[in-house]
Amino acid sequence: MKRFSGLLLLLVMMLTVGLAQVQAQDNPLLLVMDGALYQWSSGNSAVTPYANCTPSERIVSDIALSSTGRIAFTTEPETVTDMVQQFGGFGGPLPTNIQVCNGANLTTLASQPDNFSYFDADVPNVAVARSMPTWSPNGNAIAWTSFDFVTGALTLDTYNVQGDGQLNSTPLVLPDFVGEIAPPFITWSDDGVIYLFHTTLDPETFAFMEFVFLYDGLGNQMFQTQLPPTDESRFVYDKFIIEDAGQEWVGLLYNDNVWELVDPTTGDVQVSDGVGELYNPSGNSNISLLLTLDENQNYVWTAKNDAGVIVDINGNNVAVPGVFPTSIELSSNGTWVFQLFDGLYYWSMTASGYIEGTEAVTTGFSALAWSNAQWRIYHGE
Repeated sequence: MKRFSGLLLLLVMMLTVGLAQVQAQDNPLLLVMDGALYQWSSGNSAVTPYANCTPSERIVSDIALSSTGRIAFTTEPETVTDMVQQFGGFGGPLPTNIQVCNGANLTTLASQPDNFSYFDADVPNVAVARSMPTWSPNGNAIAWTSFDFVTGALTLDTYNVQGDGQLNSTPLVLPDFVGEIAPPFITWSDDGVIYLFHTTLDPETFAFMEFVFLYDGLGNQMFQTQLPPTDESRFVYDKFIIEDAGQEWVGLLYNDNVWELVDPTTGDVQVSDGVGELYNPSGNSNISLLLTLDENQNYVWTAKNDAGVIVDINGNNVAVPGVFPTSIELSSNGTWVFQLFDGLYYWSMTASGYIEGTEAVTTGFSALAWSNAQWRIYHGE
């Protein structure tokens, strides 16, 4: 009973929906624990190493899934790992490499310079830091951003994995960074647009200003839009690329539990009458998740299906509070995985339980990937 301590009512409520075996998945849940890659399939009790795709270097980013079945992530050179373990973390970016795996073979797409040097008192830093990669909608191209320690240059890098293997690098011109310069996070949307979010300070008021930059698949900038300013009383709690009424928006979840939608091409803002819904676009999943905040500004994830919000035999909503979006995953056939205080749990319409061997997700960096779930606005019944 120790594992269920503090969450007994929640888990019993979820378990009462059903306890049959979950149907097997075509693709496994992928998770990073302590720098290594593991896999888990519904119906199994424990995770196993994903040996074919685990590099010799430590994995230090989330896992990017392509529509063609490839995965990608960043790793750090072993000398950097040794340094961090010896001296602790650092405030700025660390050198990283880009790795891609097709399930059988691991390939390094971008590595460090031949004269690589980092944190050597006698030699200047000669290294490159890179963001987590992101895949194009068709899975044929991959993109990331880079920071060159020697030149200080920031670039948006795109690579066509189906083509001649040429790397295309486009200089990034961004407002001043708040803090250390680092390769910005990007994501390639289903509309074929690369989104880059960037925060700077107003030079006169010193208030935070957040921008979204949009690029095409070749790295050409198309739009630059400032997101709505916030203050201490009302601020953006989280943001997502989200679909509503056939259009792609930047969805802003505020601390007052209101969703607002920003047109990334114009900056126009509209208040939504719905809530964000995480779903699987394959159409094979029979559940999705609604995201709201409670009165204490904790995330609350509520399961729903085509009939509406799912309730247990006692009439209570099937919901999990206090779990960050990075600790939630949906499969392609309706299994939900989430992280609690002692590891990962799964739930579906027919089964639920603890995933053995996942204790390490609660210590240090971890990452989950299962399907390319997307966001849309749910307007109710």
